[in-house]
Amino acid sequence: MRSVALRAEGLMGAELASHQLSFDAADDKARRAEAAADRARARFGVSAVRPAGFLRTGFLDVA
Repeated sequence: MRSVALRAEGLMGAELASHQLSFDAADDKARRAEAAADRARARFGVSAVRPAGFLRTGFLDVA
């Protein structure tokens, strides 16, 4: 395989999408964390939330 092409039509905003109900508390926790990350990115920019592995060494060292 050399390439993959995708096409999306008729997309809507996430606020209009349906939400699958779940009895799993971990699912609810993950959704709250994702929403908090989205709010932080909206307020501080796209690089405000990222994996900890991307932090520079010594960036948060406390002396």
